[in-house]
Amino acid sequence: MSQAQSNCLCCGRPPSDQRPPVRCDACTVYYCSRDCKEANASEHLKTCKGAKRAKKPQKSKEELLRPIVKKDGLPDVTLEELADCTANGRLWMGCMGRIFDVTGSEFYSAGGSYASFVGKDTSVALGKMKFNPEYFDPRALHWTRDLDERELNILQDWVDKFGAKYEVVGYIKDDGATL
Repeated sequence: MSQAQSNCLCCGRPPSDQRPPVRCDACTVYYCSRDCKEANASEHLKTCKGAKRAKKPQKSKEELLRPIVKKDGLPDVTLEELADCTANGRLWMGCMGRIFDVTGSEFYSAGGSYASFVGKDTSVALGKMKFNPEYFDPRALHWTRDLDERELNILQDWVDKFGAKYEVVGYIKDDGATL
């Protein structure tokens, strides 16, 4: 580490054995103590490269509600078929009109942290970050009509994460959407 990087951004002191360096949570800037980090936080936030990367531009509600471009050959699956997926040894989860195959992930298997998501449309629950049973019923609450722009952006972030990790195996059919 260079000398400039090892000195405290706030007071300029080098770290010592009595005061191990404290790093910014979003970048590589160091401070000599938590006090200096806290004292300089608002000033550093203006130039922090890591904090700027963390802010993702938000999409408009209209953009988020555009129809899904479906891949050829993937089936439309009813909510009943989705709910019955475990009967065939599959672990499927619905989100924003897509069905993700989460089979093989310990998080979604019996006893896993997200096992309650399997066989359900999780869209409203994930968009609102509320996990009561009514949020898993798209006939009662549906992501296309019951989520605001901020919640739709949260939901899109989840879809992006799932899409990077799990295969889309189908699309939700007749899920109660009426715009």
